[in-house]
Amino acid sequence: VMISADTVARAVTRVVEAKNPRPRYIVGASGQASVLARRLLTDRMWDRVMMKGLKS
Repeated sequence: VMISADTVARAVTRVVEAKNPRPRYIVGASGQASVLARRLLTDRMWDRVMMKGLKS
């Protein structure tokens, strides 16, 4: 699922304007889903998911 450029631009603006920006930001529903999946899957399973995504 693609994140709109507008959503990313708003997130980047917030980061640039932050006095103390965090090292990482989660943007959009797909970002939240990725974080959840990463926590639930084993390293091997996560690697398979990532490789499958890169091949497509």
